[in-house]
Amino acid sequence: MRTIVRIISCATTLLALLAATAQVRADIIFSNFGPGDTYQDVNGPFIGGFTGITFDTGHAFTPRGSSFSLDGIELAANLISGPNELDVWLTSDAGGVPGIIIESWHLSGEMGPYPLINPALGVSSISHPVLLEDVQYWVVGLATSDTLAIWNENSIGQFGAIAQRADGGPWNRFFFLEGAFRVTGTPVIVPEPSTLFLLVVGAVSTGAFGRRRGLKLI
Repeated sequence: MRTIVRIISCATTLLALLAATAQVRADIIFSNFGPGDTYQDVNGPFIGGFTGITFDTGHAFTPRGSSFSLDGIELAANLISGPNELDVWLTSDAGGVPGIIIESWHLSGEMGPYPLINPALGVSSISHPVLLEDVQYWVVGLATSDTLAIWNENSIGQFGAIAQRADGGPWNRFFFLEGAFRVTGTPVIVPEPSTLFLLVVGAVSTGAFGRRRGLKLI
């Protein structure tokens, strides 16, 4: 039994290595920045504390044409007042709103002053999760009640799904002009479940054959 478990583990590891070697190039998964990374300098949804309420804001995106290993995220967020602290989440989708956190980052002292066109904020992935083709994900910006920031709207007129919640309550979803952001990644080949099954069965069969022939596999 232990031999079979090890064979299955080896087969799974082999698939992961195959997916890694199938990476082709860094690519843009999603971007709504204008030419030269431009965006609107005034308008956009709030992040953090405003009129005694703390707002979290998320924008949806969906990988097209391939699955991707995440490289990084950039967004246009500028500081209006308070401490210069911002959290960024990548989450799954849960019925059209942000769901489980896949990876998170904390930025300190990196937001430029509002209302100027400052360089986009960037975070780099450490875990490089695989974002599946045609599956929706969310980039979420969060700040404490002491910080007031704005996620500046894009300058190309692109509308999309936006989610916002107040004081950590339920998410409200609406369709509006999106905040400017970019998601980059490396295309990967993700084996179909049927392919994984066949490889595992083949590995187990090879193990059984080896045991019958008296071969030492482990």
